Amino acid sequence: MADLPRKLNALGDPITTDDIFNADISLSRGWNLISHTLLSEFSKYDIIVNYQENDHSWYEATSHGYISSSMYKWNQNKYESA
Repeated sequence: MADLPRKLNALGDPITTDDIFNADISLSRGWNLISHTLLSEFSKYDIIVNYQENDHSWYEATSHGYISSSMYKWNQNKYESA
């Protein structure tokens, strides 16, 4: 099975700003894959989660179960917990 070709289809509108603070992203119910494409580091604690018209810090949003606390990064040829 490892030799079978694999295909990935991605749909959506790319965020094309060079300022992370202008890159609001609306999430769908379920699993969402989001990637920071600016090749610069930022802290997850700078992320603001807006849920039901209220802003929440990363800590608040994960503590209340609005989002998962799991984050991953791509390193060489594999994902690692970040």
